[in-house]
Amino acid sequence: MARDIRRGYKLFGLVVSSELELHGLPAYEPTDQTPDVEIKLHDWSELSSRVMVLDNRFTMLDGSLWFHVPETAVFSIFSGREIRIYPHPAGDERRIKLYVLGTCMGALLMQRRIYPLHGSAVVIDGEAYAFVGESGAGKSTLAAAFLKRGYKLLSDDVIAVYIDEPSGKPTIMPAYPQQKLWLDSLEQLDMNAADHQQLVLEASKYAVSVQDRFHDSPVRLAGIYELIPTANCERPMTASLGRLERLHTVLGHTYRGTLAGIQGLAEWRFSMAATIASRTQVSRLYRPVHPFAAYRLVDHLVGPVEEVLTNTI
Repeated sequence: MARDIRRGYKLFGLVVSSELELHGLPAYEPTDQTPDVEIKLHDWSELSSRVMVLDNRFTMLDGSLWFHVPETAVFSIFSGREIRIYPHPAGDERRIKLYVLGTCMGALLMQRRIYPLHGSAVVIDGEAYAFVGESGAGKSTLAAAFLKRGYKLLSDDVIAVYIDEPSGKPTIMPAYPQQKLWLDSLEQLDMNAADHQQLVLEASKYAVSVQDRFHDSPVRLAGIYELIPTANCERPMTASLGRLERLHTVLGHTYRGTLAGIQGLAEWRFSMAATIASRTQVSRLYRPVHPFAAYRLVDHLVGPVEEVLTNTI
């Protein structure tokens, strides 16, 4: 991987200068502005014995968060400003990019005191709604169904939430105009896999560009829906949550939540989760497992916002 060319990107509201080409993401025209974040490539040989110490664990060394993905790369994230990549000689550049945009950016956002939720977020009537849930719950698929209906994407996978000043309202920073969708989701959404790049060879997951359906400015977070696939559920249903349940939901769906403790940010994580939970409507959204229900979920949610957010079961 050549590191003599720097490319500019806009990710999570941050100006990023990168020696790693982030294929599929639109370039950000360079300006005189000092970048907020630098992504740098280093030689594997520079690690010496440190890679043996890291093994598969996340480790704080020299003030940086380090982690090792075997046969891929070693990554170091420092002070919310720098991501260093030590590609393994046999490392796949596409897999490295996934870790940069995922785990690395999640850790970096924490270092900048920006709260990363794990899910997808769309804009509905000028306000942001986040869909969180366990892996396979259908977060990205539901967001894609909203985009099919003409709504716009704010973020997929990592949702960057900060507290806007002086309003004190939780707000989502736009990530980048791309989604990650499994092959079965593409087929259910009548999308052709041949039109999209496969993320890694061994997994049927694809990068889907949404440049024309991307909202590129911050939006107030009005609601969080925890998506729950339910076998005996015949139609979509929502249930508002109480105070402690809201806090538990936000904490439980922190992106790479354990990294907060490793980085000495456990107290900050709890405080931010409590603030978000107290200032945002948080609900559970139960969805049928079969048949395909993404469009029915959209129909369920895009009625009058006041009615939707107070609907209970």
